[in-house]
Amino acid sequence: MSRTRLLSRRAAAVVAAGLVLVSLPLPGAGAQEAATASLDLIAIPPWHAPGDEMGLRIRVTNTGTMPLENYGLVVGLLNRVETRSALETSLDLGLVQAPSSFPVQPVPEDPLPPGGSVTITVDDPVETLVLLGPNAANGVYPLKLTLQDAVGTTLDTVTTQLLFYTEPQEVRLTIVPVVPLHDVPARGPDGVFHPDADGRYPLEEAVAEDGWLTTVVDVLEAEVTPAPSGRRRQLPASLRLGIAPSARLLEELDDMADGYRRAEGGSVVSVPPDSPSASAAAAVLERLAGLLRKEGVQPLLAPYAFADLPSIATTEGAIARQMSEAAVVLHDVLGSEVDPRWVFPPGGRLDSQVLDELPAGAAGLRTFFAPEALEPAINPDLSGCPIEALSLTCPVRVRPETGGSVTGYVFDAKIQDHLVAVARGEEPVVSLQRFFAETAMIREESPGIPRVIQATASTTWRASAPELRRFARTLARAPWLSSATPLEGLAVAEAEAERQLLGFAPPLPNRPSDAYFEGVEDASEAVEHFASIEPPAALAQRLRRNVLVALARAWWDEGASEGYAYAREASEEVAEELAKIGAVGASETTLTSRRGALQFVVFNETGYDVRVRVELDARGDLEVSDAVRDLVMTDDQQTISYDVTARASGIFPITVRLETPDGFEIQRPQTITVRSTEFNQIALALTIGALAFLVLFYVGRGVRRRRRTAGAESA
Repeated sequence: MSRTRLLSRRAAAVVAAGLVLVSLPLPGAGAQEAATASLDLIAIPPWHAPGDEMGLRIRVTNTGTMPLENYGLVVGLLNRVETRSALETSLDLGLVQAPSSFPVQPVPEDPLPPGGSVTITVDDPVETLVLLGPNAANGVYPLKLTLQDAVGTTLDTVTTQLLFYTEPQEVRLTIVPVVPLHDVPARGPDGVFHPDADGRYPLEEAVAEDGWLTTVVDVLEAEVTPAPSGRRRQLPASLRLGIAPSARLLEELDDMADGYRRAEGGSVVSVPPDSPSASAAAAVLERLAGLLRKEGVQPLLAPYAFADLPSIATTEGAIARQMSEAAVVLHDVLGSEVDPRWVFPPGGRLDSQVLDELPAGAAGLRTFFAPEALEPAINPDLSGCPIEALSLTCPVRVRPETGGSVTGYVFDAKIQDHLVAVARGEEPVVSLQRFFAETAMIREESPGIPRVIQATASTTWRASAPELRRFARTLARAPWLSSATPLEGLAVAEAEAERQLLGFAPPLPNRPSDAYFEGVEDASEAVEHFASIEPPAALAQRLRRNVLVALARAWWDEGASEGYAYAREASEEVAEELAKIGAVGASETTLTSRRGALQFVVFNETGYDVRVRVELDARGDLEVSDAVRDLVMTDDQQTISYDVTARASGIFPITVRLETPDGFEIQRPQTITVRSTEFNQIALALTIGALAFLVLFYVGRGVRRRRRTAGAESA
């Protein structure tokens, strides 16, 4: 008798036993009352082929107050689903009976105490389920796991999907995976790494041997390595994907690798470069740089602090600064040149005003869209591509009013929902299996047509190594999937869907108030004014990037105050530094001649050379030569002198301004009074001269009169 026929007979018998198990009480009926228990699926192969074992691992937990005895477990399979909507319905099977099922034998005989749990392994051949017999079709089959008590009452059920493929498919669904690497900033505004609310140092933990970042690098390094071929067999295919690293995260890792400052118990200690944590950060950076240079990996440019782009579009220059600083960090830290036309907007959040602000504009931009970023289709049921009645499985093209065109991928809502559920730890094995089932179902909608979808892992996913390996290997090796980089995916697509981008994206529910963004903008302006005095490049860079960090969306879930502190402290530090620069002079000066000199002392206590502008504004009949001067002030004080000329006598005010080279006020303007006495002395001389002339004139006239009178009398 053939193995297939034997399995069929065994399966038929098992099905009959299963139906009896479902409908009749189990042994020991009445031995327990009001039992409660939960069922968790903790392992399932992503797909099965003929001859495979089931490979299920199921945990049973007694959630009641009395021992759980004589319980049973039933594995049931439902008919293959034909559409994505049917797949969605199958997620809640409820009381639906599985046409193909079998009881798991044996189950543990010992009673399960309250709070106790046990793991049951199901390694029966997959053909034990009659629906997966010799003529079974490829595709998605809903799988129902049922836990029953001694009297046959259902205690709990778990529904998932069994993906069955007899061989790799000739036409596969192309999937473009993107893995963002981002975390809440760990380095404070002061450049010191502070512990979180639990007293832990998140970035140190991330680069530890079992940390999330090390795990990502470990798994992706292994899975994207091109699979060599040999004479005897071809090794499994390698993963191809896009990676969007957070520039802030890379910068903090680079800071750690060089030795860093760490806050401990109210003091700051220096961690040397040869410490375990610094060495771990250096190792992760080096490996990540190598990973991004691999042939199957495409780096993507994301905002420096993973900011929500529509939220900051109204802040002049904010988007350009986020993108340009990110490109600088990727180049300086990893040595990676990223194509600026490939932009990864967090959450796929884009609108028309964002495109206007992006440095690349609409000239050949390639990006990723959330469904909400596009104008709704007139008929959503006919908004698919390349087949209107099915899923959207091709890139879209939008044409901004400013001209040009933008091509990108649109997130599939259900695909992303499953990945978010995985990241949240909501039945991660089940949620990840539902993600795989969704991709298989998209392929089965139209199995003969090349199609492409995109899937982005959640930035909050802190996967274990086995979980991430299962995700990566399935994307690379599943018989219905073919992974591709974002650029490769565009080449695979045979069509593009024309869509219209929203003019303004709706604000996120947790978006801070407008005052928040206005405060960040004020801080940014203050930092730019400060940068014009040419302080040390590292200082200006830290302040600039702290302002960018204040715009990170990661702060919003816990309230924005912690993020705003980066902008506030940047403004305060600028004010403190500028207060170390000043000019002093006498409040009053007297000129004793038409020309004279004014002297001031300028001081610089910053500890570094700075450029400043000193401007004297004279009014009235007073002229100041070279009234506007740009000075390089050393770490000291110096005297500067101005020549002044008075065109008249009097009292003249002069306003003295000390500013940054771009005109920002460093200190409040001073007013100096200049008195001119030179013209008063001239006037006195003229008056005395005139008086002497009059005296001499009248005296002479009197002498002549007397002479004429004396002459007349003598005649």
